Amino acid sequence: MSHDRDLRQIALVIETLRQVLPHADQPLTGDTPLTAIWTYDSLSLYRMITELESVFNVELDAALIVPDTFATPATIARAFTAQDGKLLSISGKETKR
Repeated sequence: MSHDRDLRQIALVIETLRQVLPHADQPLTGDTPLTAIWTYDSLSLYRMITELESVFNVELDAALIVPDTFATPATIARAFTAQDGKLLSISGKETKR
């Protein structure tokens, strides 16, 4: 991803998180650990995935539904970025669908 595209994707994730986690009153950046948000729980995770799948128009690969994927807005954006039928893992290595 280009830097500008990275920033746009992260901004979309942050906007979605603000809708799903309305009590997230501290500033959110690409590197904000989501575990620091007190409203972040399993129900929030489900709502987050559902909403982000709609926003990005992609179904998240089940193999990526792991804690590392949802560590920060940046890791979430990376997981939802689809390229040529492949998803990038959090480390940036390709994960076959």
